[in-house]
Amino acid sequence: MAKLAKALPVALGVYALIKFGELAVAGELGLLFTSGIMSVLFWAEILIGVVTPIVWFSIEKNRTSPNGLLTGSIIVLLGMILNRFDVSWFAVKHPDPLFYLPTFMGNVDYFPTFPEVSVSIGIFAAGIMAFGLIAKLSPSSRMNIRSRPRRRLKSAPLS
Repeated sequence: MAKLAKALPVALGVYALIKFGELAVAGELGLLFTSGIMSVLFWAEILIGVVTPIVWFSIEKNRTSPNGLLTGSIIVLLGMILNRFDVSWFAVKHPDPLFYLPTFMGNVDYFPTFPEVSVSIGIFAAGIMAFGLIAKLSPSSRMNIRSRPRRRLKSAPLS
């Protein structure tokens, strides 16, 4: 797990470059400081989900201890959750926020088609399979299995 944790700061750095690069290409870097609460939420997301984990996992002690890995993982997850809330809840404006009724709670006549359900189930199953394969084939799982002492069965004396 320490090798994976060592790669995380690099992956998060690439993520940050892509995120800021996208804003630069769109010509919207100015919004990072002029969007009121959305600017604050964006910087909180970057601080919690990118900067803090990069610093955390750059420290070898945090990468090699179970408590350090757990704490760092929780920090990354909090940043991801904040990102999802920023995108799906906080950034959406409605004409009447007090009485806004999301479409899934209103009178909507939509039912997913068979291909939509199939693709969703397939993506979910692929995610579970990928996790299982990574867990089974990763060097850390093989190392833990091999490091356990093997018990030898004592043979009964022949009479």
